[in-house]
Amino acid sequence: MEIKGNIQKELIESIGVIYERAGHTPMAGRVAGLLFLAEPPYKSFDQLVSDLEASKSAVSNALNVLLAMGLIDYKTFHGDRKRYFKINVTGLDAILKKENDNIKNLSELLKKVVNARSGQDHEFNEGIKNFICLLDIFYAEYPAIIEKWKKLKSGQQKGG
Repeated sequence: MEIKGNIQKELIESIGVIYERAGHTPMAGRVAGLLFLAEPPYKSFDQLVSDLEASKSAVSNALNVLLAMGLIDYKTFHGDRKRYFKINVTGLDAILKKENDNIKNLSELLKKVVNARSGQDHEFNEGIKNFICLLDIFYAEYPAIIEKWKKLKSGQQKGG
C-alpha cells in the first residue's frame, strides 16, 4: 500500500503528533501510523522508507523504539531475507500495562518527594498530594478496565 490520498497522510501525521506529545519522535508515530493503515498489515524497511519519504536512519531509529515498546513486531517469509514490520495487535494491552506500572512508580516517587519537602508551601504540597491521589486511582482502576475490555472482546469474538 502506497500512501494514497490526503486522509491517510493526515492520519499518519496526526499519529506522529500524538507520539511526539508522548515524548517519542514524530517519525516513530509516522511509522506506527503507516503500519496501522498498511494493507496487508506489514511493510518492509525499504517500503517504510519509500512510503514515508524518510531517511533510512530516521526509520531505523523509529523501528528500534517501536520494537522496544512492544508496539510492533516483525515477520519473515520463507526465501525472503527481509523483515516485514507490523503492529503487534496482541500486545497493545501490554503497552498500557507498562504505562500503568509507570503511573504506580511515579506515585511512589512523588510520595517520597512530599515526605522530603518541608511543609512551608502547603498549597504546592497539597497539589502534589492531589495528583498522587489521581495516579493511585488510575493504577487501582486499571485491572477493572482491562477485565471489562476482555469481556467485551470475548463477547465480540463469540458473535455477541
